[in-house]
Amino acid sequence: MSDFGWSLLLVGLCVLFALVLRLLQWWLIRADLRRQRPQRTSTANAPASPAPR
Repeated sequence: MSDFGWSLLLVGLCVLFALVLRLLQWWLIRADLRRQRPQRTSTANAPASPAPR
């Protein structure tokens, strides 16, 4: 019973870790999109891929 409990705890921790990672990734993507929005509006009439030289 103790072994089963430990394995269950391990699986629960793994699932929790995966969920936290997914939430973090989603949050980072949202923050990145928020950051890119003003840049897109300010460079609307500029070429799609500006190459600074």
